Amino acid sequence: MPDSEDYWHDQIRHQALWGSLMAGSAGCEWYFGYAYPDDDLNCEDWRTRDNMWDMTRAARDFFELYVPVQMMVPADELVITDNAWCLANPGVEYALYLPIGQPVTLDLDDHTGSFDVAWYDPRNGGELLPGSVTSVTGPGQVSLGTPPPGYDWAVRVRHANSPPEIQTSAAWPEPYSGGNLNFGAIVDDPNGEQDLVSVLLSVILPDGTPLLTMPLLNVGNSLWAVTYGVPAPLPPGTWALATRAMDSAGNIATDFGTFEVL
Repeated sequence: MPDSEDYWHDQIRHQALWGSLMAGSAGCEWYFGYAYPDDDLNCEDWRTRDNMWDMTRAARDFFELYVPVQMMVPADELVITDNAWCLANPGVEYALYLPIGQPVTLDLDDHTGSFDVAWYDPRNGGELLPGSVTSVTGPGQVSLGTPPPGYDWAVRVRHANSPPEIQTSAAWPEPYSGGNLNFGAIVDDPNGEQDLVSVLLSVILPDGTPLLTMPLLNVGNSLWAVTYGVPAPLPPGTWALATRAMDSAGNIATDFGTFEVL
């Protein structure tokens, strides 16, 4: 129905929009119906549902900006309250949706450490906000406290780990004059070996054009490397390297360097 009939679309926002996304769906489709003005047969002005589009964008922003949803699965059994849903990458990240914004308890099971707690407004979107509890410690069942004043709320619970640290990245032999070219980076993870890290390296031509992006392999301790068989002579000049390391919680570190091609 149009905003003029139901501005906040509470039932649709709770059950259809957030309900489907928290169940792991790829999205949902809106149907205008036929019992209200600007129905599915004669609507000429989509601004009649302008606030519904805003709230749809707010839901999309939460999953695109704040949680690595591609690494999470539905886990409602971890929520110790009625009428709430949960997506989880257990021990790393949790996302909960509370249609009535009630206090909630989350079961961290045997996962230890500190977890940051931050709240998201499904009606208005925006930045993550603090509630009455900003961090919890596992293992076991923990209270996430209460959200800021409002209506329905989403809450993100993320293991309080630090981003990876790229000590250096390089290409060798340097200067390069032919043959195989090696790329490597020294990447430390303050969270220890239990944290999964991926490292990507991009090679950029002297004129700024990207040539290729490839994953580096962990070859021991903190060293990540790969050997590239150069298919043709490379244009001489100063080439650029851009290295990105990301851990399982989505924390990212970047590093930039150069190497000379003769």
